[in-house]
Amino acid sequence: SSDRNLFILIGEAGAGKTVVVTHMSKAHQQCVRAVHLCRHDVSARRQPRRIILSLAYQLARNFVPYRIEIEKNLRHYKQVVTGTPRELWDRLLVIPLSKLTKPKYFRKIVLIIDAIDESDHYMDPKGILNILRNRVRYLPSWVGVAVSSRGTEIIDVLGNQNPWVIKCDDAKNEQDVRKYVSRKLKTMGTVPEEELPDAVNTFAAKAKGLFLYVKHIFDSVATLTSASEAETLPDGLDDFYNRTFESLFPLDGKETNEKLEELKPILEVCVAAQSELKIAEISEIVGKSPTEVMQMLQPLSRFLGLPSDTSRCSPQTTLKFSHKTFRDWLVSTDPQALKKGGPSQAYVVSEMKGHKILAHYFASLLRLNETPVDRKNDGEDYELVEELITATKEDPLVKYAIRFCAFHASEATEWEVAKAVLTSLPHYELFARVQPGDID
Repeated sequence: SSDRNLFILIGEAGAGKTVVVTHMSKAHQQCVRAVHLCRHDVSARRQPRRIILSLAYQLARNFVPYRIEIEKNLRHYKQVVTGTPRELWDRLLVIPLSKLTKPKYFRKIVLIIDAIDESDHYMDPKGILNILRNRVRYLPSWVGVAVSSRGTEIIDVLGNQNPWVIKCDDAKNEQDVRKYVSRKLKTMGTVPEEELPDAVNTFAAKAKGLFLYVKHIFDSVATLTSASEAETLPDGLDDFYNRTFESLFPLDGKETNEKLEELKPILEVCVAAQSELKIAEISEIVGKSPTEVMQMLQPLSRFLGLPSDTSRCSPQTTLKFSHKTFRDWLVSTDPQALKKGGPSQAYVVSEMKGHKILAHYFASLLRLNETPVDRKNDGEDYELVEELITATKEDPLVKYAIRFCAFHASEATEWEVAKAVLTSLPHYELFARVQPGDID
């Protein structure tokens, strides 16, 4: 109902921003015509260009006048999609929408971008945030954009737009948590009625306002029988992750857990990967069979988007973190965080090692280890390019390698690999042909 073009929702990780966004999109379907969910671990869902194209695509599907306007000059718009993010915003959204009149049957059309802080170039001039700051005001007054973000730095860029802030320690939020916990415990029927208020208060205090914590506890605890048992619950989300690892990978006085050490290269690849990977792809990268990878990941299935029953997994099953808080906990090395329930040093996963594994694997995949002596002339370069272009159609990892090998090498400070990529003319041609829109 606001006259503003921009609405901002801010809340810390696990506070329920995506739940709010999902509710908004379902409860106000007449107004909400496009929703883009950014993901830190899915490259295609965090690129500014892809975000704008996603919004335009959904708008064309869900708002007939806009689709008709686009179809009037379809050839022109097919050329537009190769432009910069700012050009896309203007030519795909601002200009065609400005040619339309406000529909009579509702006040505003809303486009939603969830987790905008997980988008590429978040705070950079190329990022979607700066595009919104500079260009959202050119949208018609009856078109609005709603964004959600973790940090308050979004206000520094977009200005104080009277954001709706979900504060975990807010009294209303804590009351919501208590109501939800109370309803769930009553449904379970295992806590004596006279102890229920104390159990609810204890549970809610440990949740610290995070509904994600509540979800994890109810998913992992079969029953809760008393208020005193509620006292034994983990103290917050980090402590929940820590206790989970302690039960799955006990140290028993040792510095490491052998089972976890075998698993770590897989987790390192997962935290460093710039896109979701399938089990078959991970098995290639770490040199294990898909069956071995599935079995090793089974204890962490609920955190990685996998079915708990490995028989329901296949080599084509995609691995993805169920929530970014788990990934952040895995790579946390902040001494203060470790004291407050962050991972024991034995449980910390090295993102840099993951980048190193990926850099060397992809360098081999792109045959960057071949020296100039190995390839005699430009004709061989041409053959290599054509061979790898063909391979991209059969093996998604080749396309991934073309795009991200240099990135992983630089993140791992593997400068020789990075140099080999960036000075390879065949690789540049590969990149230009596979990712033409990203050359800038």
